[in-house]
Amino acid sequence: MIQQVRAYPFAFALLSVTLLYNVGEGVIAITSGLRSESIVLVSFGVDSYLEVLATAAVIWRLSYRDDEAGERAEGRALRFIGTTFRERVTLAVKALTCGMAGCAHLVFFDGVTASFLS
Repeated sequence: MIQQVRAYPFAFALLSVTLLYNVGEGVIAITSGLRSESIVLVSFGVDSYLEVLATAAVIWRLSYRDDEAGERAEGRALRFIGTTFRERVTLAVKALTCGMAGCAHLVFFDGVTASFLS
C-alpha cells in the first residue's frame, strides 16, 4: 500500500501532462483541419478530446482513496472510457464515408466545437 500511495503523485503528474498535451494537440489539429478543409485533421483533433475525456476519467478514478468507492468509480470510469472509444469509432466511420463538405454537420459553433451527437 505504501508503494501505491507514493505512486499517486507520479501518476497524477503523467496524467496531467497527457491531458495538457492532448488539449494542445486537439486545438492545433482542429484549427489546421478547418483551415485546410481536411476531415482527417479535424477527426484527429476530435480524437484528442476523446482522449482528454478518458484521461479525466482516470484522474477522477484515482482521486478516490476509499477502496470501495474507488471500485464503484472505476466501473463508471471504464463505462465512460468505453463510450468515448465507441464515439471515436463512430466518428472515424463517418469521416471515411463522407468528405469535408459532406461532414459539415459534424462541426458547429463557428467550426470550433465538434458534435458527436449527429
